[in-house]
Amino acid sequence: MFVGFDADVEDGLAVVALVEIPANTTIFFTDNAWDGSVLATNEGTLQWDTGGSAISAGTVVNFLSLNNGSRSAAIGSISSVSGSFNISGSSEVVLAYLGTATTPTTFLTA
Repeated sequence: MFVGFDADVEDGLAVVALVEIPANTTIFFTDNAWDGSVLATNEGTLQWDTGGSAISAGTVVNFLSLNNGSRSAAIGSISSVSGSFNISGSSEVVLAYLGTATTPTTFLTA
């Protein structure tokens, strides 16, 4: 679940794990729109690799500087997959999902 959203200069997010996240999980974040069938491709997608240890329920993970090359994750690593991830303070959506970068299979939060 998203618990933080920073659309200022650096763009950042924070999520809390509501259940344990298994080790070596890949979660995608995108600010592309979802039309009910496919993701748009005009914005950006990021890939979070959670790392080699499970993440306990209740853990908050912060992501910083998501719109530039110095992006970082408090746990694991985050990298750009495609486009420009540049969230705005209005008329914006961020989706977190499992699957592939272009084909969500399970939405986790929005």
